[in-house]
Amino acid sequence: MPLEPDSGLRGASGFSLSGAKALMFRPETKILITDDSLTMRITIKNLLRKLGFLNLTDAEDGSAGFKMLEIAAETSEPFQLIFSDFNMPNCTGLEFAKLVRAQSKYSQVPFIIVSSETERSLLVEFAQAGVNNFIAKPFDDADFK
Repeated sequence: MPLEPDSGLRGASGFSLSGAKALMFRPETKILITDDSLTMRITIKNLLRKLGFLNLTDAEDGSAGFKMLEIAAETSEPFQLIFSDFNMPNCTGLEFAKLVRAQSKYSQVPFIIVSSETERSLLVEFAQAGVNNFIAKPFDDADFK
């Protein structure tokens, strides 16, 4: 579910979680995937590869993901898109999103939460934390297009 202004579930930022809206990314987009489940990281990577993306990196939680984000930002190839699970040890997807959005250098990096948690109050928290999109588990290929 993308975040869009003036529809449905409003967050403090004035954006809301609503219906599908495609975001366009080039095949060379550098993508970070964080999930504590190795199986889920592999599944998301395989799905993104099927869509033509090849520059994929994964991390086991938000803390490791943030470290990778920081290292990449120091190079000439920073991450351009983040997919993150919500329920992870050490640093949840929501905590990770807040860490990312607290740094102005990452303010324009699209952040997508992938989770089976769909409670309305949690979706509001995602929007307030600056999450751009939400994909509910279980998902299929069409959810990533």
